[in-house]
Amino acid sequence: MATIGETLRLERQRKGLKVKDAEAALHIRSTYLEALEEDDYELIPGDVYVKGFIRNYATFLGLDGKQMVDHYKIQRGERVLVPVKPTAAVKQNNS
Repeated sequence: MATIGETLRLERQRKGLKVKDAEAALHIRSTYLEALEEDDYELIPGDVYVKGFIRNYATFLGLDGKQMVDHYKIQRGERVLVPVKPTAAVKQNNS
């Protein structure tokens, strides 16, 4: 399975974009985008920024930003909340 960085880089390349294109569109420094693509999160100042950058970059590339952040959380050993879909109410028979 590809890492987050590999997925981001491959999708960017598939779309024929340069890191500078993403930097201009997202207003995120190319240094940070390159760090994401290298899975080098230590270069980014804080976990909140890492998650936000992953979400924004993935969404910009047409990927599921939430899913990418969830993948990052799992990789880091964080809990990922899974929404529970409500079930249809069971109709009771009053006899």
